[in-house]
Amino acid sequence: MPCSGAACRIRRCCCTCSSRPWPSFWPGSPCSRSARADLPSTFDAHAAAPAIAAENVGVKFLIRYHRREITLRETLIRLFERPGAGRGPGGRWREEFWALRGVNLTVRPGETIGVIGPNGSGKTTLLKTLAGILGADQGRVAVRGRVGCLLSFGVGFNPALSGRENVYLNGSLLGLARRTIDARMDAIVAMSELGDFINAPVRTYSAGMRGRLGFAIAVHIDPDVLMLDEVLGVGDAAFRAKTGTILERFRRARKTVVIASHSMSLIRETCDRAVWLEKGTIRLEGPPEEVVRAYLESTEAGGGAARAHRAEEPEEPRRQPAEAPSLPPAPERFDDQFEARLRSAVEYYTLAQQQHLDEVRYRLGDALVKACGSPKDFLCLPGRLIALFFAGLRRRRERRRQGAPSAPSVGEVLETAPLAPHLGTGCDPRQTVFAAPPSGSRVRVAAILDTFSHACVAPECDLVTFRPDNWANVLRTTGARLLLVESAWHGNDGAWQYRIASYPQHMGDELLDLAACCRRNGVPTVFWNKEDPAHFDRFIGKARAFDAVCTTDALCVPRYKEALGHGAVHVLPFAAQPVLHNPIRREERRRAPCFAGAYYAARHEQRREDMAMLLRPAMRFGLDIYDRMHGAPPKERADFLFPEEYRPAVRGRLEYGEMVAAYKRYRVFLNVNSVVHSPTMFSRRVFELLACGTPVITTPSDGIGNLLGANGVFVARSEAETEALLQKLLHDDDAWAEASALGIRKVLSEHTYAVRFAALCRAAGIAAAEREDPLVSVIAAAEPGEELDRIADCLRVQTYRRFEAHVFSDAPLAAAEIDALRRKLGGAAVHRWPRTGAAAQSYRGFFDKAQGAIACNLHPGFSYGEDYLADCVMFFQVPGVAVQGKACRFVADAGGRIVPTGAECEHRMVREAPSGTIAALKSSLSPGALHALLTQPTFAAPGESIYSTYRYNCCEAPAHAARAGGAPWTLRMRG
Repeated sequence: MPCSGAACRIRRCCCTCSSRPWPSFWPGSPCSRSARADLPSTFDAHAAAPAIAAENVGVKFLIRYHRREITLRETLIRLFERPGAGRGPGGRWREEFWALRGVNLTVRPGETIGVIGPNGSGKTTLLKTLAGILGADQGRVAVRGRVGCLLSFGVGFNPALSGRENVYLNGSLLGLARRTIDARMDAIVAMSELGDFINAPVRTYSAGMRGRLGFAIAVHIDPDVLMLDEVLGVGDAAFRAKTGTILERFRRARKTVVIASHSMSLIRETCDRAVWLEKGTIRLEGPPEEVVRAYLESTEAGGGAARAHRAEEPEEPRRQPAEAPSLPPAPERFDDQFEARLRSAVEYYTLAQQQHLDEVRYRLGDALVKACGSPKDFLCLPGRLIALFFAGLRRRRERRRQGAPSAPSVGEVLETAPLAPHLGTGCDPRQTVFAAPPSGSRVRVAAILDTFSHACVAPECDLVTFRPDNWANVLRTTGARLLLVESAWHGNDGAWQYRIASYPQHMGDELLDLAACCRRNGVPTVFWNKEDPAHFDRFIGKARAFDAVCTTDALCVPRYKEALGHGAVHVLPFAAQPVLHNPIRREERRRAPCFAGAYYAARHEQRREDMAMLLRPAMRFGLDIYDRMHGAPPKERADFLFPEEYRPAVRGRLEYGEMVAAYKRYRVFLNVNSVVHSPTMFSRRVFELLACGTPVITTPSDGIGNLLGANGVFVARSEAETEALLQKLLHDDDAWAEASALGIRKVLSEHTYAVRFAALCRAAGIAAAEREDPLVSVIAAAEPGEELDRIADCLRVQTYRRFEAHVFSDAPLAAAEIDALRRKLGGAAVHRWPRTGAAAQSYRGFFDKAQGAIACNLHPGFSYGEDYLADCVMFFQVPGVAVQGKACRFVADAGGRIVPTGAECEHRMVREAPSGTIAALKSSLSPGALHALLTQPTFAAPGESIYSTYRYNCCEAPAHAARAGGAPWTLRMRG
């Protein structure tokens, strides 16, 4: 009897029984009992209805050469080949290539699997086969549920249609009703970050814009299985962080995701399992960390991972040849007559070239192609070529008699052409009038930044970027309230290379023109030199053109004031961006130290000595080194080779995104400072590491002591001190947890790019909307008396003072009691709600009355540190966090001792946490959730959507018991 497919939707069946929608080898199908005996062991491990099942899959391609496709030379050569050599049926030459062979794979529902391998290993072919785009030439494949796939940038888009129209087109092809697409359109546009460009034709999109739109469509069709092929690298770091959050939600919703990627950090961070493909077969399958490590070791041994990498400072620009022609003098403006002449010349020469191609190339090619068709056509070829020759002579004589149409020459047109037309502005770019920037809380900033700074600044403002040849047109259209230029060696993806720093050869004044135009439009300009003090002289020339200058080194301030002749000089150190740098983790940290950077063998002698002081002891603890110059050409790398004693620890080189993932993979990072005596300048990596919860062992630096104190940073002054610190941080879990928490709090509360951007706006004199600390609505189920006194005592000592109190109790509170409580809390608003009876009405009243954006639940059975509310507010900076709690916390054991519990949940996304530790965005709560918070000891959320913060400042014990326990469950900053 045919199998029934009513239980679920199966996209494709590859088994021989075409009448049944269930493949015979699918676990749980009526015909699977006999078929499963032949399955490989990978199927036996997942007997409960996998989302994807592939058995012995093979895909081959035929490389064919039809006679009508080959050239005349190939035809002549093959006349002398051995008969039948390389030919298939019908006399066609062909070759079989197996892109996949013998692939067995099972993916469970809710599992995220990564596919890695070198180019040409079969990753894309595998995904296309699983998605149903390609059919398997052998074996069987089945996928359960709706499939969404994004296998290339903009595949399936009609370039003539707008982005919005393509959303409807793709959604319709994927089976979505128009009303469903209407409901999801705003979310798709928001996620793709296209804004008004959603209404522009797709042909005008960059590859990144097409990729972001494709990804947004793929995830919003609500697929059961999502397949992505090397498309998560599109967009900036903020967009990549957003995609990571979305993939995490897919995992919690038990959606299946298959990712093919060359990004090892993405595979490590995102996937539950990894598959290594090589030459169309699975070489290794298992945990991502093991598979990636084996793959990298293999590619490193074979040289496959080698890639040229230049030092941060680019080489001098090459000089142009002396005989290069120069353009004649040009007027300052385009006029209508010039544009018409230019258009006429372009159209004329384009038409003439097309006619030439049609008359000569096409007819000649047609004759040659016909000659390959048959022996008769081949014998006719000489006659056809002679006929074409004489026909060409006749046309030439006719054109001479009739006279050629007149058209302006290229030289004549260029005689009146400006040197740098800015995308049709029709005027000298220096005279551009900017559009008025949009009003609102986000400041629109015109910027020239490197990749790292762009990723860190973008979440804080509305960034507008441009090139030297189009800045006038961009700002004429968008406007800006501030121009921010940093000491970038490349700037805006290389567009401004050689145009910011000074070089022996002058490369142009576009930056000076831009700054002058901003001044005429009343737009303040700020130059940020993050290369101080080493490259002060390289950037001071351009810095003089700006209204204000910021520097990372406070010692350079007097030099700038003297060179600039004014006092608008400010200190702007590095910082961390919580969108990128945060402590949320998915894997256990390795009990090993790590160092990332370059070794300077020919300079910086003091740095080499300091590096030896850290690396030699660390080698005994399993040190891993990521060499910034690894894979560079031998000539470039000669002066940057690590000494022999450290080379066994070198693991290759990581891109920035992969390095951020590595921050959370190790217990300790090592840092060596080239600048020692600056009070504000040191490596940006230290801020980023601490924000990720990773303690740092560093060589001495005045700046680290001034800005960070002893919060998560440990200064070593000898090899013995380094060894002692490594022993402590790698093997003492309590000491490591405290150091990690101190670093997180110090950076996320004081040294984020939100703080730096506010300082930047003040330096520029911009009245930007200051980010006001959010109001916290504290909720507590407590009766008058001892319970309410505990809550009041907790709130009275909080360092964060923007809160209001909402008390839910059975016993009423008199007006005098509410007034007394308000005075005790320093004037904070106090509201009382009935706890039972009219509870539903109380919950609705809370949502109507509460003014806070954050709701924080306190319980009389818990003790809270004085920074508890400040911590709650701080962690809502982390993207994707709507609910937080403390699955890891301190508790009182049977003997009255205070001990930590739930350490495995610290800085992870969890499903439940004690209700007395829950803080949530009020917009994410419902009356039902509020009821659960106030009545249940444990609060559970759908999926793993609760961020479990660090263990400190909360103890599951009354205040007197917590104080008597003796454990340091509160966290106090050090310096």
